[in-house]
Amino acid sequence: MASSRCIKPFLRTSLGRSHGDLSHTSLLTRAGFSTTCPSWVQANAAYVQKPDKTHPTPTNTLAPAKASQVALASKGKGNARLKASPDEEKLQTNEEQLRQLETLAALEDKAPFDVWAHPVETFDLHIPSWRSPRKDASILDHCRAIWSTQANWFRNAINMRTIASKQSFPGVRVKSLRSRDLFRVQSTPWLAPFLEIALVSYKQLNQALAAGDDKTIKKLSAVSYQDHLLKVLRTRDLSKKYAWTFHGEKEPCKVVSIRALPAHMGKEDPTFGSRLLIQALVRFDTLQSLQVYSRKGTLLAGDGKPKHVVEYLVFQKRMWYDTPWVIRDQLFDSLEGKYKTSN
Repeated sequence: MASSRCIKPFLRTSLGRSHGDLSHTSLLTRAGFSTTCPSWVQANAAYVQKPDKTHPTPTNTLAPAKASQVALASKGKGNARLKASPDEEKLQTNEEQLRQLETLAALEDKAPFDVWAHPVETFDLHIPSWRSPRKDASILDHCRAIWSTQANWFRNAINMRTIASKQSFPGVRVKSLRSRDLFRVQSTPWLAPFLEIALVSYKQLNQALAAGDDKTIKKLSAVSYQDHLLKVLRTRDLSKKYAWTFHGEKEPCKVVSIRALPAHMGKEDPTFGSRLLIQALVRFDTLQSLQVYSRKGTLLAGDGKPKHVVEYLVFQKRMWYDTPWVIRDQLFDSLEGKYKTSN
């Protein structure tokens, strides 16, 4: 969306959002595309709304059906279509998952890699809102938005308890599971150390993107979001230099949705951390600026004035690894997610 000569479009494009401003995407990512690249909204909607296609979920093969479940698709030609009932499909899916777990458990001691570190999709994280983001939203749409926000609050509490029971909050030891903090995901002190880490990673990642530091990008990002940032590096004009400046937070960053699942299913507990895989959706409300220079140091675009930017980024960590939290995805409050619930 930004031309190869200037970045004026990012100062006036609403990026398809319902608010009509551009305070919802990092200035750096908007300045990185050439006119021949896909639309920013189209490129991001593809991976915000859909599961990660680079790591598809294994499909389940239906077991042989009974004679009563066989329907002839074409009479006289002998063609048949197998059709299982919903209950049998669910049973077959559960059996397939159990077989997969048994296979992974058998390979745990023999494989030269961590069999429990397989790719996962983004969980059912949700941006809370009391109104539907649709422009032509009906009363029913608004009711659904309220219901989804309430359901997210309930799931947050369940997953906060799961994390607390495993003492998996970074830098915090929970004394009691009977605490009001289970229901205060946006303000609980349990998540304060994590938010400090998240803000540092956010600034480091943006600075790395401005400097063209792909090593830091690969260290602090993963899957779809990493692919997107590396695409920005590959497609932007190499004859220009970018200077990104963080001017501070308009509001403190906060977790708005959090999920945790036991992903390490080994026979013994991991030697470090816990069995959990945690994903947290963090809202960043910041002031930042971007200036573009030629190789000779001539200012081409940007006046250095702070711009208001709001972003929702998904952080992930396998808690049995002593590795950094990574940003794996970005969600948008003007797009309705289609993730299936996991709790």
